[in-house]
Amino acid sequence: MKEEKTTPLRERMIEDMRIRGMSPKTQQGHIRAVRYFAEFIGRSPDTATPDELRAYQLHMTDTGVSTGVFNARIVSLRFFFGMTCGREEMKRYMQFRRKAKKLPVVLSVEDVGDLLAAVPGPGLCIEVDFSLPAERVVRSLNQIIEWRGQPHAIRVDNGPEYISGTLMTWAEKRNIRLEYIQPGKPQQNGYIERYNRTVRGEWLGQYIFETIEEAQDKATEWLWTYNNERPNMGIGGITPAMKLKTAA
Repeated sequence: MKEEKTTPLRERMIEDMRIRGMSPKTQQGHIRAVRYFAEFIGRSPDTATPDELRAYQLHMTDTGVSTGVFNARIVSLRFFFGMTCGREEMKRYMQFRRKAKKLPVVLSVEDVGDLLAAVPGPGLCIEVDFSLPAERVVRSLNQIIEWRGQPHAIRVDNGPEYISGTLMTWAEKRNIRLEYIQPGKPQQNGYIERYNRTVRGEWLGQYIFETIEEAQDKATEWLWTYNNERPNMGIGGITPAMKLKTAA
């Protein structure tokens, strides 16, 4: 098996990704995407021009590259040019592709509401502890509201911290509606269930933590990567932060 040569440019990109705490799988995906672009232009990718970026995007479109793969490669190239090459201006010449999806006609009005509520957005907060009483939940919600603004409603399950008088009183004072899912129907909170599986699979189940503080530090680091660097196939291969920006 032929060993692939590692260039100084690739080494620098790998170092940049390590600094950001990207997983080996994410690093491999970014490197592969940049390599495809380099093969297209036929020389070192850091010397690319805006016209070549445009031509590459047209090439991906003409060769039938899926929307998810297209957007994932754009995420990789944005990181490469912005972070490794210091060429922020190149991001202006990269566009994410949007694909309209039709809902099956068999969905009821309630199903459509549940589906729309499950569209992935940015992770807002991760609190790590052996238990999280209602007071901790309220404190975290206050911090999120200060950052993102107050919602009209919050969907929750029937855990003891959510059905407590403390949370109900807090929500009533703020005029926030608490929407409880039906017991035994986690699909009504589908995005959160999927998000929890991602949390367990990508960091919680990958390490042995000595302290709660160590676990919290890892959670905070992972959340930043999830929001800003990890392409999400559920929203077309872009990051939650990019989705939020385009919706603004």
